[in-house]
Amino acid sequence: MHKQPCIRLPLQTGGGALGALFWTALTTVASFGAASFGLFMLSSMNREGESTGGLLVMSLIPALCSLGFGAATLAIRREFVRQRATDVEVDDRELRFVGGALGGTSIPWGEIESCTITTDSTRYVRTKTSRRTTTEYMDQLWLARRRSSPRLLAESLDAGEKASLGELRQAILGACQARGGRASEDEATQQPTSVLQCAACGSAVAAVEAAETACGSCGATVEFDPDTAERIRSAADLGRVTERLEEAIQRLLDQPPATSANRPLDLLGFLILAVPAAALGVSVLPGVGATGGLALLAVGVPFATGIAFLARLFVAERQALRALTAGMGARNPARAGEPPRCRQCGGTLLIRDRHVVAICLFCRAENLLGLDLRSALAAAQSHDYELGAILAKRQSQRRRAVAGLVACAVVTALALLAVIA
Repeated sequence: MHKQPCIRLPLQTGGGALGALFWTALTTVASFGAASFGLFMLSSMNREGESTGGLLVMSLIPALCSLGFGAATLAIRREFVRQRATDVEVDDRELRFVGGALGGTSIPWGEIESCTITTDSTRYVRTKTSRRTTTEYMDQLWLARRRSSPRLLAESLDAGEKASLGELRQAILGACQARGGRASEDEATQQPTSVLQCAACGSAVAAVEAAETACGSCGATVEFDPDTAERIRSAADLGRVTERLEEAIQRLLDQPPATSANRPLDLLGFLILAVPAAALGVSVLPGVGATGGLALLAVGVPFATGIAFLARLFVAERQALRALTAGMGARNPARAGEPPRCRQCGGTLLIRDRHVVAICLFCRAENLLGLDLRSALAAAQSHDYELGAILAKRQSQRRRAVAGLVACAVVTALALLAVIA
């Protein structure tokens, strides 16, 4: 039996973890500011000798620091850890999780019962503008197993990532069904479409840039009529436009796993707590004072900001990879010997040697070959995915992240030189 290849599917891109670290940074800065103000007031009061007010401020400083840094640590534990970058590797035997809270866990296909999406109404982000108020609630993807409690696979408050949870669910259920698991998808609806068929056996055949092709099921020769030949020429012209994108697609598919994206996220989480805590500690050392604390902040803050831009760079890559794997894959063949079909309409694809992008003859949708995990009859839900838009968004995010990273590196270097001088 042919062994099915292992496919890596991003469950958590790390964008939610980066957002959680942003709010953690705000909490930490507020705590540090309150403590610094307390120290300033204390030093002013001590100039007039010991006073009740000075003792009161002295007792409040440790409490404020503990409260602020404790809240930041709790936020990192609850939000950051659960939304760290996570991959799922799919092969013919099991699901394997890499990175994140589920890292190291493996689940055989035969143990999977269902995969569902729920909304946690207690966790949300509310955005107010001059015209309206928008509330985004937390969506969660759960996997139910036999003789075991459900496992949380992915969650997000980001509207873009939430939109792909349905695709992820469908991919996991389709992969389970195709690999002999017991989970079943929702009742699928086959969309009406046009498919080139072999006159001898009725099987679907792929379109190629030739006057005829061989049926993959019975080997009979299938000749293309003039209308089909014109459709093939039109799809081939469109396919040549996408050839320049294939190198970028291959880089996305070959990018490092979730553990690489988690390294800058983990370092950023550490720096958010360590830099202000160290600056506060240095400022109370005898002979150092506030000048030493400010010098540490002048170097540490832009350095931590640069790490945040580095993490954003990894997140942008993973978001593009998620859009490719969850939304751009051609549908699996309906039967052995048949070619894959269009992800959007189920139609015939123009398949070219050594190219990963296939163009549909009927709806002109771009499809990536070898990525789909869904069952053959699953109704397409990826109408809004466009290859050019995915890569353009990824390039825009990369440019902003690289520009921010370079700016932070320059500011950190200048601050370090100034401190040394």
